[in-house]
Amino acid sequence: MLQEEHLAVLADIRAKLSVLIRDTNIPALLQCYKMADMNLHWAKWLQGEIDEIVPELEYSKE
Repeated sequence: MLQEEHLAVLADIRAKLSVLIRDTNIPALLQCYKMADMNLHWAKWLQGEIDEIVPELEYSKE
């Protein structure tokens, strides 16, 4: 798989994960989802796809 394909898969997973983050009302699950999002964010950051150091800053631009 090429880097572009990896980045597309990561973006897709993060989009699906954002629904879980938005819709959960269980604090422990919310924290798990946010940690998963942080790890996916770092995977994209390490590949030069993202400039922001934390996901919250990335989302604030949307």
